[in-house]
Amino acid sequence: MKKRILSVLLATAMATGLMPSIVLADETVNAEVRYSIDLGKSWTEAGLLDTLQSSVVGAADNVQIELMQDITLTTGNWSNSLQTIAKKGNSKWAIDGKGHTIKRGSGLNTGLFSASEAGSVVTFRNITIDGGASWQGENPATRTNSGISLGQDASLVYVSGGATVVLDSGAVLQNNDVSGSDEGAAVMDGGSNGAGTLVMNSGSEIKNNCAKNGTAVYVYNENSVFQMNGGEIYGNYASSDGGVVYNKGTFEMKGGKIRDNMGGGVSVHNASLNIPGSPLIIGSSDNGTTAVTYVNVTGVTLDSTSLTFTSAGESKQLTATVVPATAENKNITWVSSDTNVATVDAAGKVTAVANGTCTVTAITEDGNIMAVCKVTVNIPAAVVSAAPTIVPTVEPTVVPTATPTFIPVVSAEPTVIPTSEPVVSAEPTVVPTSVPVVSAEPTSVPVVEPTAAPVDETFVSKKEQKMNALALNAELEAAQTGKEITVTWGQTDDAEGYNVYVQYCGKVFNDKSLNSVNDGEVTTITVKKVNGKELDKTKSYKVYVVAYKTVDGEEVILGKSIIAHFAGSKNKRYTDVKNINLDKSSYNLGVGETAQIDANVVLKNKDKEELSENHTRQFRYATNDKSVATVSKSGEISAVGTGSCTIYVYAKNGCTKTINVSVD
Repeated sequence: MKKRILSVLLATAMATGLMPSIVLADETVNAEVRYSIDLGKSWTEAGLLDTLQSSVVGAADNVQIELMQDITLTTGNWSNSLQTIAKKGNSKWAIDGKGHTIKRGSGLNTGLFSASEAGSVVTFRNITIDGGASWQGENPATRTNSGISLGQDASLVYVSGGATVVLDSGAVLQNNDVSGSDEGAAVMDGGSNGAGTLVMNSGSEIKNNCAKNGTAVYVYNENSVFQMNGGEIYGNYASSDGGVVYNKGTFEMKGGKIRDNMGGGVSVHNASLNIPGSPLIIGSSDNGTTAVTYVNVTGVTLDSTSLTFTSAGESKQLTATVVPATAENKNITWVSSDTNVATVDAAGKVTAVANGTCTVTAITEDGNIMAVCKVTVNIPAAVVSAAPTIVPTVEPTVVPTATPTFIPVVSAEPTVIPTSEPVVSAEPTVVPTSVPVVSAEPTSVPVVEPTAAPVDETFVSKKEQKMNALALNAELEAAQTGKEITVTWGQTDDAEGYNVYVQYCGKVFNDKSLNSVNDGEVTTITVKKVNGKELDKTKSYKVYVVAYKTVDGEEVILGKSIIAHFAGSKNKRYTDVKNINLDKSSYNLGVGETAQIDANVVLKNKDKEELSENHTRQFRYATNDKSVATVSKSGEISAVGTGSCTIYVYAKNGCTKTINVSVD
């Protein structure tokens, strides 16, 4: 089907007073509208409104809009309601602000954009839509607005009637204040004319808005959907309920982050909730909201810890079980340490390639927790035929030369070298003293000695990994001061180096998180950048350390520390743990007895809060000998067998205390 692109320069349209009128049969029209200033002429939002609502653009199936300058809406030409921009069902709109802003100015007491045609999709990217509030104070609950404050039906974006609005990378909805009596300062999702769908993708933001209910997103209709794939919602305030989402429909949080809002995080009313990831709702007060419970992964096990293969191409299935069974995110990544020996697919099926040993590791997406399986591929040599070689008993031909020529007998059957002495002809063979003796063993058949199984240096047992992890954790400490982060950890035996991963809380560890120390005796590092950029001292961080050694050019993991979470030095709300107080530092138990650890923290700054448990539990526990005593995730010690062991108590930032346990 033929497509046509229509380019309309706004200034030209204004100068002529004409808008293009096109009627095309059996064609899909793509209208491209660029807003700019041409020949020094200025214009107001009236031109923007006319162009958005023109018959050509309104009737188009696919509309691409580029904003070439900032716009301040001041004259009130947009009447008293939001402007419907997608006027044709099943049409596709993309509004690219090119980094510019559309701002509500004084005199405009209305909402801005509306999508309400069934099947239509409006995508905002690289654009800031500003409600005109001017905030004093950084605390959402106590800040004041000296800018524009509005009443009902003044959302920045309204979506209903079966339409979809997508906030893509660079889209920002901010500074809208409808706190008097309205809902959905940033987005009203659904209404009396039917349900709508709102999608937030990575790189988008909804921030610094204020309303009575559902400040960031008010999901009004029971059939409406808010799907959060990425982006951030922060700094919003609800005077009544739902500082982020006041939800009556469906809220699906598949990614992104909700942080530092007031008046409630996610408020659920007659709604369904689907949040399958790690907890990324942090730092929000719970004023009247329904609590959302998240279950983190605490461990992973494999149904086999070793596999052996005897033929190339042979496959076996590994199954990983995430603990606890109720964990929200059970996604697993599978990795082979040597794909020349064995490969593993995304479902955990291991396939032999060639002789050797390697490890296959299952890594949880939530928490980067690992379980390892040792893989051995031992493909036997080809079976040799048992048919013996028949050697004729003729006398050897003596060639009268200085050096006799030896012509080996080539048998059609594979040659077998007998272990007994060779058969000698009844006729004595006379060997002249001037002629060298030719060995009876044919030189064309090599003797293959059996090869002893190599020592496997690539496999580190679970027990070794655990003990190495305890060593790393024993001195694990991370803090941000000045322009850098300092990370310290304990030294592990045989380590040739350490990989230190540093990332902001709520973001995924990646290649840019890695900081390498190529010396097994160095146990501290300073980091001045995260994700390649200077530190944001107002945020919180997470870190973990991996000890490794190198075998045949490959890094073999010896152990991995816990993930420590700590606050930036300029975080206005949170601080770190300075010390852990225990009610008892030692226990004497009989086999089968239990004891509960009672611990509390001392904070570095008593005027601030400890990081929330959405980062991780307040305390994590470990034992160095499960045969003596175990410890549950809630801190209950269970005596198993006679002996002594050490229980470790870890705070969120890695601060550690130990407990001695003796079992009689």
